[in-house]
Amino acid sequence: MTIHINRWSALALCAGFIALLLLTSPWQKSASALDTTPCPPAVPEPRMVGASMERFEHGYMVWIQDTKKIYVLYDGPALFAGTVEVFDDTWQDGQPETDPTMKVPEGKVQPYRGFGWIWRTNAQVKSGLGWAVEPSTGYTTLIDERGDKIWLNGQGWDVFAIDGTTWKSVDVWRH
Repeated sequence: MTIHINRWSALALCAGFIALLLLTSPWQKSASALDTTPCPPAVPEPRMVGASMERFEHGYMVWIQDTKKIYVLYDGPALFAGTVEVFDDTWQDGQPETDPTMKVPEGKVQPYRGFGWIWRTNAQVKSGLGWAVEPSTGYTTLIDERGDKIWLNGQGWDVFAIDGTTWKSVDVWRH
């Protein structure tokens, strides 16, 4: 007796055998095991937002529009580096923009609005920064946040890297 197997039967038999091997192989995980595997955390995209910056005798203040946060960057002993404090911008229209009774030294500027409110009402900020050396200026900043690390550009060539409670200028082409 002769058994004839045509090509289509052989192909179907091989495909069935391969499918059976794949479904029963020891490395195959169940669907429920795959569903519980955590994905790596998503990395947020950098964002462009409105900002304002003011230079002081001993540091900077930077306001970020979308978060309504004010970063106070105090100069430290190292050049172009120091410590950071972050404040909520609580200044609102109708509050005094400046203190007209303050005597501003020649060549200095009294900060106003949100910067001025924090500077006038927080003795540590005022003594740590000193007087503003120029008025605040609005600009667009590019911010990249990764955990507690933040990179943002200032005005001109300034690029600040904030890591927790410290900052440094990272525009190495200038230094």
